Amino acid sequence: MTLSPHLQLPLVAAGQAQKHVTVNEALIALDALIHLAVDSGPQDNPPSEPEEASRWIVGATPAGAWAGQAHKLAVCLDGGWRFHVPRRGWLVQVAETVGLLVFDGAAWSPLAAPQILQQVARLGVGTDADATNPLSARLNNVLLTARPAGEGGDDDLRLKLNKLDASDTASLVFQTGFSGRAEIGALGNDDLQFKISADGVDWATGLVLERNNGVVRLPANPKFRASASADMAVSADSWTKTPFDVATHDPLSDFDVAAHAYVVPVAGFYIFGAQIGHTSDGTPPTTAYGALFVDGVMAEESEMRAAAVNSGRGLVTLTLARLLEAGAVVDVRLWLTGNDSNFGRKESQFWGFMLA
Repeated sequence: MTLSPHLQLPLVAAGQAQKHVTVNEALIALDALIHLAVDSGPQDNPPSEPEEASRWIVGATPAGAWAGQAHKLAVCLDGGWRFHVPRRGWLVQVAETVGLLVFDGAAWSPLAAPQILQQVARLGVGTDADATNPLSARLNNVLLTARPAGEGGDDDLRLKLNKLDASDTASLVFQTGFSGRAEIGALGNDDLQFKISADGVDWATGLVLERNNGVVRLPANPKFRASASADMAVSADSWTKTPFDVATHDPLSDFDVAAHAYVVPVAGFYIFGAQIGHTSDGTPPTTAYGALFVDGVMAEESEMRAAAVNSGRGLVTLTLARLLEAGAVVDVRLWLTGNDSNFGRKESQFWGFMLA
């Protein structure tokens, strides 16, 4: 009987009687071998109560009704077994393990992962990928380790995020409930930026490393500089709040120009400084004192005595470093002894920033 080269199906001969027998045999073989899936295997012993038309892979040292049929495909038909010889490259799905086996010409082995996988449109690991996220993974841990030099690598490991133009973005985004909360990367330029958000809508830039020189900037940290719009007349023998009423640098709008004071926006360690330049009009005061007040209480005191005043444009200089709570109010005040006097706006300023 002539057989087909791959599936070994019987072919109808010219002038053959009872052609239907040959055709039926070929159809039965096709029914067994097309869309090939087996119940289990490879195994050496046949199942004790196989279902009709169930298929199995015979092991390397079969026994019983499978004796002498190593590696073949066994099909239960009409209470007996039919065997088919596999050819190299045949793939079988094993229902028991939901795995794939491939026949290499001598034995069945699990299908190995491909060594090269190119131009994959979408890949989902533990989840479904979509058009927006063509590479998606639902995992608890990810490990990337360097290939050692002994295996053709260089012992190093770099994760590269490439953007097409400096005005584009390359970043890592951290989310809560699939809503952005933090972002690190080159965002719209080649500076390295760290951004944060409480709701995924409004973002604040907390840190910037400038691309040209590596300078570190803290745009969101509280900071200010204030000055006065006019010279300041100060009466003797009482504390007078210095009327700093111009916020010359106040990116977070924390300086209260109406109250001439800085309102601490967040708790932290702050550094403040002030200078008030004296203009010698008439009889100078005997002594000029300056102080920084926190919530109406003197925090730090500095003084300039009459000798310095008489020499021309002297300065009262103040510094303060203190841990403050949010909402604390800091202002500058002067006290003169002996005579009233004036202090100049051009020589005076009040500034501060949060250090940590």
